[in-house]
Amino acid sequence: MKKYIITATLSFALIAVTPAFAEEAHKKEDAHKHDEKGHVNKDTKAHSDEHAVKHADDTATKTSDSAVKKGPNKPTEYAKEAEAKVDSEVDKLRKSIIADATEAVIESNKALMALENDKPKEAISAIKTGIGKLAVTLERDPTLGLKPIHVMKTVHALTAEPAIIQKKIEAAEKHLKDGQLQHARMLLSPLVSDMTITTTSIPLSTYPESLKAVVPLIDAGKTQEAKVALSKLLSTLVTKELVIPLPPLHAEAALMAAEVLVQNEKRTEEENEKLKTLLSQAHEELKISELLGYGNKEAFKPMHELINEIEKKMADGKGGKGWFDGIKKGWGNLFSGKDHHKLMNY
Repeated sequence: MKKYIITATLSFALIAVTPAFAEEAHKKEDAHKHDEKGHVNKDTKAHSDEHAVKHADDTATKTSDSAVKKGPNKPTEYAKEAEAKVDSEVDKLRKSIIADATEAVIESNKALMALENDKPKEAISAIKTGIGKLAVTLERDPTLGLKPIHVMKTVHALTAEPAIIQKKIEAAEKHLKDGQLQHARMLLSPLVSDMTITTTSIPLSTYPESLKAVVPLIDAGKTQEAKVALSKLLSTLVTKELVIPLPPLHAEAALMAAEVLVQNEKRTEEENEKLKTLLSQAHEELKISELLGYGNKEAFKPMHELINEIEKKMADGKGGKGWFDGIKKGWGNLFSGKDHHKLMNY
């Protein structure tokens, strides 16, 4: 399956567009759970497409506890606030879901299942219901195009310090050098820390007429052709994945909080310590970003240098405005496209 990578401007994000095939409705999804030692146990569950489109607010969270974070790298209130802003955007997207269009896809699946069970009358009934739902959809919004019918958020939260991540990478590299691919895979598979927002949309410009075209095939007794037509129709659903790496998001949140503190030249000792912690967090999250492949040394080196400069300036409680302008400019260039080639090796 091909993936097309496109840059997006929600901090650092990638969008991959792939077709959603109807036959995947009956495939099993692996939900990874990790025991206290960080070993992966697989708990497999089956979900149908009908179940998926009905539960538009599904959220899956997977946590890899290679080493519980302690100190600066432990998830903070600022990191949580940054993720909450993303959640807010997801909620807006969910509110744009068209219920009737969702039901039309469910009815299409029902029709296909009815044909598989040699029940043509039930299939026609389901298709007619689906056509009716689409008619209501188009009457309310005649704009043809992709309309969302399902949104799901999946979070992979890695709670490991940079040193632990580095050791796992080195161990995996040794396994690869020794030809032990599966050993390397087990070490590398948990090394992900991101949020994936998956949106499935229906192409209203083609779906209604294609669904109508299945009825004559069933009436003519061409059951096999009707099943193929429905399968092809369901394969036209489009799935978009917006992947938001968490470490850069957390680094940005820490820097935003630090900027507020650094502007106060009358900081208390407690506030000075908090500022140091925030800058330390930013350093560490950028390092994790690099280790997990969300960037490289060339990309993040200028950011580390700018943070170092601020740490020197704030000595003895000094502060001021404009100190973070260089970071903002560098951050904007890094994630808006100017220096984006440094981030990923695609």
